[in-house]
Amino acid sequence: MTLNLSDLRPRTITQKILTSLLFISSIVTLLITCLQLYIDYSQEISTLRKSLSLIEKSYAQSLSASVWELNDGQIITQLDGITSIPGIGHAVIDYRGKHIYISGKPVENYIEKSIDLIHHQKGQDDVYLGTLILHGSKDDVMDKIKNKILLIFVTQFIKTFLVSVFLFICIQHLLTKHLIHIASFVKNMDIRSREKLMLNRGDQFFSTDDELESLVKSINEMRDNLYLSYKELEELNSEQRKQLEFSARMSSLGEMAAGIAHEINNPLTIIGTSSKLIRRNIEAGNRSPEKVTSYFEKIEKTTERITKIINGMLAISRDASNEDLKDTSWNEIIHDVVTLCGEKFNHAGIQITIKDSPSLNTIFKGRKVQLSQVLLNLLHNSYDAIVELIDKWIEIDCTEEKGELIVRITDSGPGIPVEIQDKVMQPFFTTKEAGKGTGLGLSLSMAIIKKHNGQFYIDKNVQNTCFVIRIPKS
Repeated sequence: MTLNLSDLRPRTITQKILTSLLFISSIVTLLITCLQLYIDYSQEISTLRKSLSLIEKSYAQSLSASVWELNDGQIITQLDGITSIPGIGHAVIDYRGKHIYISGKPVENYIEKSIDLIHHQKGQDDVYLGTLILHGSKDDVMDKIKNKILLIFVTQFIKTFLVSVFLFICIQHLLTKHLIHIASFVKNMDIRSREKLMLNRGDQFFSTDDELESLVKSINEMRDNLYLSYKELEELNSEQRKQLEFSARMSSLGEMAAGIAHEINNPLTIIGTSSKLIRRNIEAGNRSPEKVTSYFEKIEKTTERITKIINGMLAISRDASNEDLKDTSWNEIIHDVVTLCGEKFNHAGIQITIKDSPSLNTIFKGRKVQLSQVLLNLLHNSYDAIVELIDKWIEIDCTEEKGELIVRITDSGPGIPVEIQDKVMQPFFTTKEAGKGTGLGLSLSMAIIKKHNGQFYIDKNVQNTCFVIRIPKS
């Protein structure tokens, strides 16, 4: 198992603050400890110098007397007494470069103090007896400092640790837990709700208007602004959606215009011809009721046909977004749409087959106009996809399954490429040439079917192009 150094990095703000505190505290502790050791060292050296000066005052005169009297035992005893003083490692009586008496061990790192031993006689000149050379050991001072280092570091570590733990608890209580609450609130914030961010800070001492309260106020203000902006955008999107739906409907009707004009023109021709024949028969004196009745029946049927076409156009072109769910059937919807655009398909040689099924007449709750718009969009897309093919057909099949009505619109096209199947439902995505499509038909159809609590998708298991509409029967 390889240890990654990045795993050791502090991640939470508490860890980062605690790490920073420990680092800074350690640096400060080290500096303070070094300063303290330097001060202690200076004090020990100063104490050693004072000891050397005190020896000069205490021992110089008595030692001079012992040397004058050549009392070796007394001299050795006094020198041993001097070297027994803490810090004094070596004492020598030197006479003109020759060590006469020695006490203690030689010291490598030392402070030297030289004291001339003089015998004073009344009325005579002073006699030089030698020089007392004292070595104060700096090594002893360093040993004392070394003994203090461990104690100082342990003491400082304990203090730093206790302070860090206390700060950790304070930061966790005063800051981190509130930041975690704020982060969780913002992460799960629903702009459709006006729920306020509140901090449970308990003691009034911690509930003053500090930086956290300012942050909470800013977040709540931002939330209110987002909510208002969301409502404005929702209203704007609703209006734009209606306009886009209207544009898509008008685009579909516009592209069907030639076929619709032909659908209306043929009945008008029949009406005009029948009217002329009635007039000619009347002018010729041929008033046979049978002939006149047959002409009037033709006029009546063709008028009904025109009426259905116009009603279909009016139904599809009107805004049905606020229409209530009403009883309808797929048979009515398919019949109205095919009546409206059938002539265009016949003229292009495209055969529309509606498979006979009892499910066509199954009554369900729906918005007939919107579902007609969906079917018109699909038929129009099929027309554009297969109009140039040799084999041109569209099949509409309606079945029932587990409380749902399932309508499949399949055409002779080769199917939608896999790489764009997820994109075709997106607004403004189109594979048609510029000016031949808005890219809104399928996305609006998807929205309409979802409003019916249904599903709208491409059947990927069919070789040809097949769109599926699933709507609950109730």
